[in-house]
Amino acid sequence: MKTESYDFTISGAGLVGSILALALDKIGYRVCLIEKSNLKNNADEFGNFYPLSLNYRSKIILDDLGLWDMIHEISYPIDKLTILYRNNLSKIRFTSKEFDLDNLGYVVDSHKLLEIYKKFLDKQFTGVLKLNTEIRNVERHDDNLTLKLNSQDLNSKYLVVSDGIDSNLSKLVSHNTQKINYNQISFMMNCKGSFKQNHAIQFFNESGIFAFIPYTNSSASLILTLNKGQESKYFIDNEPIYNQIADTFSQYITDIESMKSVTSYDLSTHRMDTIYRDRIMLFGNSLQLIHPVGAQGYNFSLRCIEYMVDHLRDSDEIDLDINSFIQTVRRDRTKTISNVDIALKFLNNDHVLSSLISKLAFNLIKNNSSLKMTLLENVIGLNNYAFRK
Repeated sequence: MKTESYDFTISGAGLVGSILALALDKIGYRVCLIEKSNLKNNADEFGNFYPLSLNYRSKIILDDLGLWDMIHEISYPIDKLTILYRNNLSKIRFTSKEFDLDNLGYVVDSHKLLEIYKKFLDKQFTGVLKLNTEIRNVERHDDNLTLKLNSQDLNSKYLVVSDGIDSNLSKLVSHNTQKINYNQISFMMNCKGSFKQNHAIQFFNESGIFAFIPYTNSSASLILTLNKGQESKYFIDNEPIYNQIADTFSQYITDIESMKSVTSYDLSTHRMDTIYRDRIMLFGNSLQLIHPVGAQGYNFSLRCIEYMVDHLRDSDEIDLDINSFIQTVRRDRTKTISNVDIALKFLNNDHVLSSLISKLAFNLIKNNSSLKMTLLENVIGLNNYAFRK
């Protein structure tokens, strides 16, 4: 029996792997998408909602891929963003109107987003989708790879690893992992109440980082990223202390009708030191986790997919264009991680000098339209056009 051959094989059909497969298939490459599960998704309407923030650039990327019309139906637009530091005097507010944009970004349910990707895989994907399948081993050759599956072997010019945090395949690319423990615990709750619509808020105080993310006109996610030792102020045995949390968010949401703790976890991250080696490349959480402040993780992954499509569309020298693509990803990754690390260093720090610098920076940005635009471009992804030149 003839061995199947592909240009790209992707391990992991999650939020990153699925759309990468659709994107490469759309520009004419032979793609095999491999997923160890059966892709069933069980989520109820309220309790298991997990918010995913898509910035303005991500909307453009998804639109270019022909996906946005369906995603738009499940999205909630954000046209105002407020960032506060310690008190309301240190405040920066962005509006889509002042920058002549339709919206700054959108909030979607990650479960529903994956369902949309699955529908496109079913209806428009001309490649091969293998469910309940794993890559057990990889043999490297000069011009391709042989992938040993649990049911067969196949050949592929490239392998993209996008199967999560604890991917064994990622170790084929990167032997060294930078691990960072932020000494924080992140809690996420969904609630219903009354609040200003289409307005997302992130604020920093002595307890940690707080985010208010609406996803309907009466429902929102509250995300509390608490410094270790502060969690007892807000939770007992992982259950929210209603009055304390309601008081903390009282400026932004009132008449809270219900509050449910969805998830909590110690906040740490990993960053693989190598993105690409010997025809194998890392994507998504297999490459890194990014601290949730600024919601850059998934948006960065979508930009990587855009870079890959831009470099490979109508390509005559796929190997050369892959190398160019990897350099583009490295530059964006360095800048994205640096921006997040700087924000954490100064905004989530009780040191007197850090606090003073943060307050001065807030006031400087607030009163300088050019600096304000630069910050917004980083938040919504438009700064990354520079990496494509």
